[in-house]
Amino acid sequence: NDDTGSPGASSFYKDMQKYAAKSAFDFENENHYWCSSYGAEHPRFLWFRFHSAVKPRKISFLPPLVKDPGYIQTHTPREIQIIGSDDCSSWTDITEVLLFGPPATVEDLREAKVAAESLEDRSKRFRCVGMRMWQSELTSGGSLRSTCLRRVRIWVEV
Repeated sequence: NDDTGSPGASSFYKDMQKYAAKSAFDFENENHYWCSSYGAEHPRFLWFRFHSAVKPRKISFLPPLVKDPGYIQTHTPREIQIIGSDDCSSWTDITEVLLFGPPATVEDLREAKVAAESLEDRSKRFRCVGMRMWQSELTSGGSLRSTCLRRVRIWVEV
């Protein structure tokens, strides 16, 4: 969203705008969602660069909006970690790695909360807040699948 900042990602699928980082934060077009490049190395990163430094509190997201339940389960991240940075390249861990089971439906909301004690310096703020993600699913040929998600929302204190 241009009035608060700009999204970024370590990669996106086939360089198609439909799957670009900004699609992860799109609440208007349900068919748009972010997907990493197929076979991209782990971990994968998705972030938002705010115009001013913020204190992250929570991140939520939904699986990609597709009809195939198998796709939802194999392409939604299973492990995420909330991270912060001042330059969107040197990341600080804000949470431990959080584990999620496979999503049941496309409306299976995932939330990762920042515990108050997770920020040792309670005044610490970041220009960039995002997620470091892993998933265990491989294709039948042993390649890494794309990681996909939509409707990412980041709650912050300004």
